[in-house]
Amino acid sequence: MGSEADEVVGLHLTRTQRELLRYIGGETALSGGISCTKRDLANLTGRNIKTIDRCLAGLRRDGLVEVEMRFSESGAQLANWYRLRLPAAPTE
Repeated sequence: MGSEADEVVGLHLTRTQRELLRYIGGETALSGGISCTKRDLANLTGRNIKTIDRCLAGLRRDGLVEVEMRFSESGAQLANWYRLRLPAAPTE
């Protein structure tokens, strides 16, 4: 049985992908996105980092989530910035 989220985007999403979309979507609505690590997302969902990595890769590939890699002045990688990509409004 598919969820409403699956029907809206016309894709089969895993439970973890739906959880990530809900979380990232909520943070996008509140503050334009969320700065966190994959480990943070893994802890939030109770999944391992490899699962989160695969799920995010699929969500990015399908155009549902944008990920902005961020770096410090010294070049060290910081937590990524995640935001939900909102679908374009239909044109008539």
